[in-house]
Amino acid sequence: MTGTTGAIFKVPKGAFDDIEEAHGAGFVVAVAYPNPGKDVLNIRTGLQDARVEVYDVNGRLMHRQDITENVTAINTTDWSEGSYVWKVMADGKEVESGKWIKE
Repeated sequence: MTGTTGAIFKVPKGAFDDIEEAHGAGFVVAVAYPNPGKDVLNIRTGLQDARVEVYDVNGRLMHRQDITENVTAINTTDWSEGSYVWKVMADGKEVESGKWIKE
């Protein structure tokens, strides 16, 4: 399929046995938006029993929160402008990560 880069597809629960199989099929299990952003970092995922962690460029933990909704909103008002790394953790391991820029 052409022109689908960055598209979000709803995949039925149970379509993949585990996260590794989903990644192998080219799917991501979490996304961050808006990117770049200002006062809110949103993490969208359908994972249950997971948490999100955000680190600054020096590796300092800025935020940790359990994921309880499909979209987790993180208030970044007091954070400095710059780059941050977000990680979604499930079953004791990192399952998705990315870079987020605060303007």
